[in-house]
Amino acid sequence: MAMESTEQKTITFGHWKADITERDGVRLAPREALYLMGVASGMTHKEIARANGVNPATVTNRLQSAYLKLAVWRSAGAVAEAMRRGWIAPLCLLLMFATVMSGQQQNLYRVRQPRNTRHELVRSVRSNRETA
Repeated sequence: MAMESTEQKTITFGHWKADITERDGVRLAPREALYLMGVASGMTHKEIARANGVNPATVTNRLQSAYLKLAVWRSAGAVAEAMRRGWIAPLCLLLMFATVMSGQQQNLYRVRQPRNTRHELVRSVRSNRETA
């Protein structure tokens, strides 16, 4: 009897994070998750292949395998289904969620300092010239 590790395995690529632990008896392979994050980033199969040093046909085959596991036909459906299952997520959402959950929400919003109006700026320039 083999014991399975409950350790969570994550991969990041671009602005995406993938969790490759098994869900509902199905698990994405690390390369499938990596290529799926490339698709989610808006990359073509050729761009994904170039970034990972593999043949574009390899990327296509791995993504088709992921599509079968996700029971979808297209890349947009695969990204949506993987996000629904919690296998991939944008890092910005994870960062915002972690910040909100840690109670540091008040530092999220930057306060813009008031700007001088044109008239105030002209007055300050004139007063600087007069004093010089």
